[in-house]
Amino acid sequence: MKLKKSLTKGLTRPLSRILFNKEIKEEKKIIKENKIEIKISEILKLITSNKLELILGTVGGFIYGAGTPIAGLFFAKVLIAFSSIDRDKIEDDGLRWSLYHIGIAVLAGGSILLKTWKLESLGGILTAKMRIQVFIKYLELHLGFFDIDYNSPGNLLTKLAIDTIKISSIMLSIFGAIFSAIGGIIISIVLGFIYDWRLTLISTAFLPFILFFTTFKAYFRENGSEGNYDLKVEAGNIISECVISTKTIFSFNFKEAAMDIYRFFLNKENANNFKISILSGLLFGIGIFISFASQATLIKCSYIFMKKQKLEFNDMICALYCLMTLAGICQNLLPVAELPKALSSLRSILRILKTPTEINAFEEENKDKSFPPVFKGKIDFKNVTFAYPTKPDNLILRNVSLTINPGQHAALVGFSGSGKSTIIQLIERFYDPIEGDVFIDDINIKDYNLFLLRKKIGLVSQEPSLFKRSVYENILYGDLNANENEVIQAAQKASINKFFKNEEKGEKNETVSGGEKQRLAIARAFLKNPNILLLDEATSALDKETEIEIQKSLNELQKGRTTVSIAHRLSTIINSDIIFFLENEKIKEQGTHKELLAKKGRYFKLYESSEQ
Repeated sequence: MKLKKSLTKGLTRPLSRILFNKEIKEEKKIIKENKIEIKISEILKLITSNKLELILGTVGGFIYGAGTPIAGLFFAKVLIAFSSIDRDKIEDDGLRWSLYHIGIAVLAGGSILLKTWKLESLGGILTAKMRIQVFIKYLELHLGFFDIDYNSPGNLLTKLAIDTIKISSIMLSIFGAIFSAIGGIIISIVLGFIYDWRLTLISTAFLPFILFFTTFKAYFRENGSEGNYDLKVEAGNIISECVISTKTIFSFNFKEAAMDIYRFFLNKENANNFKISILSGLLFGIGIFISFASQATLIKCSYIFMKKQKLEFNDMICALYCLMTLAGICQNLLPVAELPKALSSLRSILRILKTPTEINAFEEENKDKSFPPVFKGKIDFKNVTFAYPTKPDNLILRNVSLTINPGQHAALVGFSGSGKSTIIQLIERFYDPIEGDVFIDDINIKDYNLFLLRKKIGLVSQEPSLFKRSVYENILYGDLNANENEVIQAAQKASINKFFKNEEKGEKNETVSGGEKQRLAIARAFLKNPNILLLDEATSALDKETEIEIQKSLNELQKGRTTVSIAHRLSTIINSDIIFFLENEKIKEQGTHKELLAKKGRYFKLYESSEQ
């Protein structure tokens, strides 16, 4: 047991330091995120079609706040009535003010219902609209954005699921608590001036201090919890990675170490919260002290004024009960303390929404771009230099030029990291080159209608992604406009039609093997019927027998199309029309299989050492 603990500690400590250093590296990004300017107009734009609900909600909040000092006045009137020596007058006035209290209760209940109903509805509308905007933005952004560590799936899902919900609290915080407080403060001061202006001025002298400490407490919580946000996101990311990689964690007995990494972030957050809670409690305590001090001062001054016969008892009791509600009304602003969290989430969302979309493949965004009436599929790379955005100093391709004619079968070979898959991604325009240009049919790929261009390109990757849908729907993603017969024909060509037996028509929810996944990807490509076919090591994860079967489907799929293949088994590409050997950021050799073997160069050595 001791050995196990020591091994766990030895494993998790360096991991914790790595993750902590990662947090420090992202600090500048978080600071920039928190400095994003937030304009109320940006929030109001999202609810322009719900102005009536906004108005009704704020009016309800104002009336509810105004009801507090009015209720205090009514209570003062009751005390005045009970101080009479006339029993009939006590009974009549007591009944009248009791009915007034029922009226104010109905008014308060109706106004708080209106406020909560309308503003929480608006919060839900705002959350839904934000989620839609963020999701659309995720689909608009280029792949380089998702390569950044801070934009990992866990982080982005946190923003979509949690941050958008927090934003809805802005409605209750700003338009609820603030307007309720404004209504209460205004009516309290007005009623106070009606009954005694001196007590009112004394009370309002304390008001700035109460508001200051309430506001400062909220400001402190905002600035004090900035670091916690990143810790929460990182902790969520750890959970996401652990859930996705459950098999890996189990196979390496990494369960306890994973929990220790998660605890590292939670403990760090708890340490921050401890400091914040102490100072927050101190500020809150000072605010409460000032509230009671103001009431004590009002009572003392009332005694002095009455002693000097400068204030009547009835006016004193009415002014006192109206003004003593001010402290409680200011404390109603405490929900505004949640506003900083909502604003922090809003900044996080705005950082996403304001990220420039460098490569947008949506149909609407590409409608003004051209597309040739006849698409042949010729591919040209002219002096292309490329490095991934996350590693701009690490060039993958340097001044690379190549030409693949329409209908040709080209192969890209080379050692790992030589840039083979990068070329595939540049053809799909997942990224843009740093220098040079990519042309298709002698048109710069940047000038294409990217939505239509990608309809003409089919990709079969090494690890095809299947969605949580039926086999039929997964094939249908190749062409969403295809009919049932076309889907079944594509499945037959890819030899995956076993899922379409009987009357199930591909709706069978069975476990799909690795080879069947590849066949599904090929069926998608058959259904898409592309002019350019990209095969990124499509059979590398398969056994020899399955590879031979799937290669037959691929050979059928390649007929009449411009094909670019990447293969770790060179035996699958020896019949290619042209082969490009990449090494050290450049194309070192090119030609047919026989021509490259005759040169006895780098390709020859790779072929000799490769598995036949």
